[in-house]
Amino acid sequence: MAPVPGQTRDGNTMSKEFFLGRGSGEYPSKDPDRRQDSDTPHRRVGYTLKGYTSNLFLSLFDQQEIFNSLDYYATSLDSDSTDYNFFSEVRLILVKNLNRLSKALQDFEVSEIAKLGMLDAGRAAFYEYRMSYQRKIVTDIQDRLMAIGRLSQLTGQVDIIKVLLLQAWVIDIQLKTNTLELLAEKGKKFSSSSGKGLDALGNILLNLMQQHGKDTGKKQILKLLEDMADTSSEQAVIREVDYENKLVYWSRFTPTAFDTIGNRLSKYKKKYF
Repeated sequence: MAPVPGQTRDGNTMSKEFFLGRGSGEYPSKDPDRRQDSDTPHRRVGYTLKGYTSNLFLSLFDQQEIFNSLDYYATSLDSDSTDYNFFSEVRLILVKNLNRLSKALQDFEVSEIAKLGMLDAGRAAFYEYRMSYQRKIVTDIQDRLMAIGRLSQLTGQVDIIKVLLLQAWVIDIQLKTNTLELLAEKGKKFSSSSGKGLDALGNILLNLMQQHGKDTGKKQILKLLEDMADTSSEQAVIREVDYENKLVYWSRFTPTAFDTIGNRLSKYKKKYF
């Protein structure tokens, strides 16, 4: 009998380790008469939970181990409960790592929204916005893995799952090295709605026009700016809407007159719509 995850062949528990797949060497024969532990000295590879959950894959070797495991289980019989249990262990760790990556991407999306000048980072977390193309890839893998209830379902999915996992690994690396450029969909920037060269106030105005319509009037825009104003937060873009002096204070309390706001709306309508 093959060792269970977390144990060596002699039954000793391996603290803080999962033993996944059947290693990168030759796999046991599919012939039930030949599938003996003594037949092939297949080696189970350990991953520490701390190290493994901080990366989608630790190395190319680890990636190959997982892919070899998936290929192996994709050819297993539905009646082989032992192989399904082993596959479930592989899936468990992959999903945990994908959950971590998805959360990191979501946090990055929020920060990118804040950079557009539309909302400060605190409020952006509660703003309804589109999911990035990269996070859709990660979510797609999670959905595919969790939908597998028997190994025969893995057979038709294994190739696309491996391709998506490679894409997710690249995304993970780019995110950690600050080289990731979010996309709204393949080939389109996540922040493509903002105008080039606009300051933080301009980005807010343009985004509000895109949300509420290009003909949104100055009075309504001022009310929307007032709703997002925050005098207590230094990170807030809109600080105050002063109706008495007809000024909008933004960023480091930079004043902009109401009439200037109206002129910007007219300019953006012609240029961006």
